[in-house]
Amino acid sequence: MFSNKYNVDGRLVVITGGSQGLGFALAKNLYLKGANVIIISRTKTKLLNCVEEIKKLSQKEDQFVDYVAADLSKYEDCERVYEYLTLKKLLPDDLICCAGIAYPQKFAKIPISKIDEGIDINYKTAVYFVHAMLPLITEKVREQHLVLCSSVIASYAFYGYSQYAPMKAAVKAFGDCMRHELLPYGVKVHTLFPGNFESEGYAQENLTKPALTKEIEGASPAISAEKCAEIVVNSLQNGSLYIYTDFIGWVLGSFSLGLNPREWWFAQIFLSFIGSLVGRLVDLYHEHLIRRQSQEEAKQK
Repeated sequence: MFSNKYNVDGRLVVITGGSQGLGFALAKNLYLKGANVIIISRTKTKLLNCVEEIKKLSQKEDQFVDYVAADLSKYEDCERVYEYLTLKKLLPDDLICCAGIAYPQKFAKIPISKIDEGIDINYKTAVYFVHAMLPLITEKVREQHLVLCSSVIASYAFYGYSQYAPMKAAVKAFGDCMRHELLPYGVKVHTLFPGNFESEGYAQENLTKPALTKEIEGASPAISAEKCAEIVVNSLQNGSLYIYTDFIGWVLGSFSLGLNPREWWFAQIFLSFIGSLVGRLVDLYHEHLIRRQSQEEAKQK
């Protein structure tokens, strides 16, 4: 029951979105624990700097870290990563899909280019990459892990997240499908629902986040990307299929329990019951905030 279900040492882990934020923090964390790591993102200069920083953490002589510069929202780039791995005769043990971007704003004010960007980076990078890697994943039955990064916002989408929340909900659904389809190949599919964590992306999204979105979010202090990565790795070692990085995310996930994987069964079942009683009241309060703001804006005109 308390055994380590994810022995990192010696594994080959491929991480997308690996040049910053959670992806980079996970790369460092896993490398420190003895894994071999390949990081992927679009910008070669950032990747080179990240690789040099990771190399300084080396734990053993035969450990390696490498990179591939690729835009995984383009399927031909995903195929190029597959070709790189097969040419090097590298068989990944784990795939971690961390690429993501948010543009919080009222829907009417979101440029169509940002909507396309959200679809490409938040959804296509995960779906395209997993699809391209399937020949390696299904080559032989063995212990493998696939980690897909959704968001706590997938459990409750609200004002300001129309560009981001639908894609993260789609990633959750994709993960549920893959959890079933890849089961015969020994692949454990984990879906990650992180709350706020400090990163370049988090700083950027706060530049456009409406005040009302911040009010609905409430006090949700961002943890460091390193702390977030440590929670993720610990959860993998505990065998969690759904991974939450803060308490409110776990509560919201419990509110929408449904047929989803669960831990702490009785606690989550109890919270699911509580959520069925009070959840709509919370949403009604948020609707009140929205009406209040609308009335204040009307008075100012």
